[in-house]
Amino acid sequence: MKSLIAPLLAFGLSLLSTSAQPTDLPPCIVEVLVTAQQYDSHMPWTKTRPETRAGYAVVIGDGRLVTTEELVRNAVMVEVLKPGSAVKTPAVVRQADPRLNAALLNAPTTGYTPIAWGGPVGAGAKIQLVQFDEAGGLPALNFQPFPTVPTAS
Repeated sequence: MKSLIAPLLAFGLSLLSTSAQPTDLPPCIVEVLVTAQQYDSHMPWTKTRPETRAGYAVVIGDGRLVTTEELVRNAVMVEVLKPGSAVKTPAVVRQADPRLNAALLNAPTTGYTPIAWGGPVGAGAKIQLVQFDEAGGLPALNFQPFPTVPTAS
């Protein structure tokens, strides 16, 4: 029993230390709250009990947001929430592709900050890749997509 408790406790503490707080998020990232109902596999004409999910989306401008398809799969209600705010705004799933695991949402984004798109990335440039983990944490990965190749002089 002790051998099971120690890893679980360590895992829980790591989640607390790595999960992003709403005020730590860039202004172009919003929280998405989803209520979903799947069809019952034994009685396909009925649905299972509603479940709630929470995740994040990126505001790309003009009332459009991008999130994961997995988050909005079988959604019956989608709401968008600014980090640090309690005001929920209804959203509509416009497109969802399970193969890409990407979904496009429409929502009124007045007061939301769209993502700032960068220019082309040159050889040897350092970029930062941000990806949310399963626990909603925000680990940052620094890497060079095109390593600098030394030239003969």
